[in-house]
Amino acid sequence: MSQHPASPVSRLLRRAQNALRVLVLRPLAAVYIAIEYGVLLLTHRKELMRAGFVTPLWFWSFGHQAIDPHMLAMRFRGKKLLIVVSDYGNMNPYLVGTFEQYVRMCYLRHSRFMGMLRPLFKHEELRALKIAVLRFVLRVLGHAASIVPTYHEHQGSVIEGTFITERLRLFQQHADMPLIPLTEPIERFRSLLQKTHPELAGKWFVALYLRRTVKVGDEMRDTDPATFADVIGRIRGLGGFVFCGGDYDDAHAVFPGMQGVMGYSDFPCERELTDYYGITQCRFLVGPTSGPVSIAMSFNIPNLMTNDPFYYHSGNRENQIVLHRKLRDRATGRILAARETFSPPIIAYRTKGEFERAGLEHIDNTKEEIAAALEEMVQRHILGHDTVLPEHQPLYDRFKSLLPKESIIYQSPSRPALIYLQNLVW
Repeated sequence: MSQHPASPVSRLLRRAQNALRVLVLRPLAAVYIAIEYGVLLLTHRKELMRAGFVTPLWFWSFGHQAIDPHMLAMRFRGKKLLIVVSDYGNMNPYLVGTFEQYVRMCYLRHSRFMGMLRPLFKHEELRALKIAVLRFVLRVLGHAASIVPTYHEHQGSVIEGTFITERLRLFQQHADMPLIPLTEPIERFRSLLQKTHPELAGKWFVALYLRRTVKVGDEMRDTDPATFADVIGRIRGLGGFVFCGGDYDDAHAVFPGMQGVMGYSDFPCERELTDYYGITQCRFLVGPTSGPVSIAMSFNIPNLMTNDPFYYHSGNRENQIVLHRKLRDRATGRILAARETFSPPIIAYRTKGEFERAGLEHIDNTKEEIAAALEEMVQRHILGHDTVLPEHQPLYDRFKSLLPKESIIYQSPSRPALIYLQNLVW
């Protein structure tokens, strides 16, 4: 359907709304946020006074509930760091609480009104405002704690990574600091499982996380559930079951008539507890480039990252397998060769808009590709077989020779799925 151009009146109204937002709403919102944040900080002045380092933190995505506190815990290991967490009611308390074993955290419970004001600001703007208030409060308290960043943004090109580069380095430097799940919620879920599904108690399982569009422009990370049906059959055939989480509440509606799959609706507990158990206790996790994969990395859970639309990075762990999407020229239908995909400028693209402006579109992983990549995970993490055979090593070597040496994907210990390499147009 064609869209009519906006009328002069509607354009004028839109400009007036934008002006009102910038000139009136944002300044008033900033004042309110500063006051509420300052008052909440003062209620935690005892914790602030004991800290040598302080950083404000809040979570805009599921994955960063593990990424951010984990990186801070590793960076400030053995130091007096206090993470001041803004609680907007969107946290998984079990996940975030895991890091209290490694670093001190205090929680500021914000009002619903402040949560409504938050979208008026970009993440960087809100952080700058909170840092200014934190600095003022520390000065009032007469305490000289250092305010530190969540992570050090890499100053190089995109293909060298941002926080991803630092995360890889921290994983390598702190290999002797494993992240241990909390015992109480794990045992509570096991007890619940014994009562409600005794046939599953003691059974091993694989976590499958599916993603669907939550905001326009981010669809390139979505997954088609139908392409994952063979995951359930293969795992069930080996004696396990699949926990299906993510953006679908009822796994049985996603996979109708299939045995061996469970979802949120099967467990009489909060979703946060199910996620915590599902991600931290599975044999391995299967999912797209999204929060659950990032959380699995923190706990060093093996994972298969499917439908990866990015080419400059591919995870941070040796126990990861990455199944990239192929790229197609929209005008000609030609599948791009690997030497094009993994070279500038394409390797540095991070948004759907960048790919679209270049006339490119992603191709979803097929059911067959996912099944083949899954088999690599099964052989290694269920059956205990070596999956890198001597006859395949030249393929891995050829792929790595294509990559820019400064790229995070070149440095990463994870590896591409064998099926991806075998199907590449070089």
